[in-house]
Amino acid sequence: MIKQITSTPYDVDKALSIWSETVPDWTYRDANRSSWTHDLDGFGHILEDFQVYNGGRIMKVPTFGAYVAHKDCAPRYHMAIETNKHCFFIYTESRKMIHIPCDGHIYELDTTQEHSFVNLGKTDRTHLVFRAPE
Repeated sequence: MIKQITSTPYDVDKALSIWSETVPDWTYRDANRSSWTHDLDGFGHILEDFQVYNGGRIMKVPTFGAYVAHKDCAPRYHMAIETNKHCFFIYTESRKMIHIPCDGHIYELDTTQEHSFVNLGKTDRTHLVFRAPE
């Protein structure tokens, strides 16, 4: 369900500092989640390394936020930008919970299986998310 893709970690702090300068504020789509395809300055080189030209997105789940269980049409790659130890992907059928650490690595998740996400921590969780190359 999860596989580390990168052998060398990316510099998350450097990418985040560049990106934060271009996106000064979040506008939430709903009460529990935001997902924006803002200019990904700071993270563009990561998408280029994976030959992702259709874009990625930065997803934020605020403290005590969650989203509805669903299936995606293809696996997704995730890199934690900000997280806490109480953030989990939940696979509904197997009831398996997975935490992605903020270590600069890219992780592939099989999001074609029904899953959800929950942030039970006291800080927001932010990830770079993009579709796994075909």
